[in-house]
Amino acid sequence: IEGAMKDIAKAIDLQEDDADAYFIRAKARMMSKNYSGAVDDYNSVLYISLENTKVYAHRAYAESFIPDDKDRMNADFAYAVKVEPKNPETYYLRGSAKLHLNDKPGACSDLNKAAELGSKAAQEDVKKYCH
Repeated sequence: IEGAMKDIAKAIDLQEDDADAYFIRAKARMMSKNYSGAVDDYNSVLYISLENTKVYAHRAYAESFIPDDKDRMNADFAYAVKVEPKNPETYYLRGSAKLHLNDKPGACSDLNKAAELGSKAAQEDVKKYCH
């Protein structure tokens, strides 16, 4: 991940308005558990490209790991569901967040919805956590 992070940083230095580069770096930061850094990068994506609605669910998921960001997490997930009510990834991310926040009933509800919408990962998690 460290090498990829350096490459992404170079890409951002060369083109500061590259929303995709910020999105990729945010995902890399999530993998390295740098949740605040991921939120910062998701904020940059939204600053560059407000219509990039998938970012709200990803930012909310990152916020779920930051103790003081629960209100914003809930607002981001609510907005993501409102603008893309048939996006399985949104429900999957929200269900995953609820799982690690120990809200199993809420998690299973969202994971089931994601599974209904076609998410294979959600189908696996439903089997693992909800039965």
